[in-house]
Amino acid sequence: MNNFSPDSYAKKYQQLLNLLTRLTNMSLDMAFFLTPPEPNPWQELAQVYTQEILPLTGEELPPEIVAKWRSIQTEIHRAMKLLTTDISLLRAARSPELQSQRQKVLLDRLTTLTTYCQVILTWEI
Repeated sequence: MNNFSPDSYAKKYQQLLNLLTRLTNMSLDMAFFLTPPEPNPWQELAQVYTQEILPLTGEELPPEIVAKWRSIQTEIHRAMKLLTTDISLLRAARSPELQSQRQKVLLDRLTTLTTYCQVILTWEI
């Protein structure tokens, strides 16, 4: 159980963290080439972010963490935008060397996003 309320925030960030973990542990080749009915994990990540995380305002949070939360929320937003670019660049990469470089950048971005979610989920108030 998380130590901050409302619980809905914790559930939303846990959902995002679960997807990030799944993507980090998945072979990137597999993650890019799943075919229906397998859900595309990148689309699922974007959907959870835009529908669950992006609309959060922080108004429901205790005043003592709102500034910290806003700061991390801004960084999550920035990293998600960069992740979209990273995905496009990886898909466009043709040489194995460039693909490897792009995969590393993408995995680093997933790790950064994972860290942001973990920070939010471990706050004690």
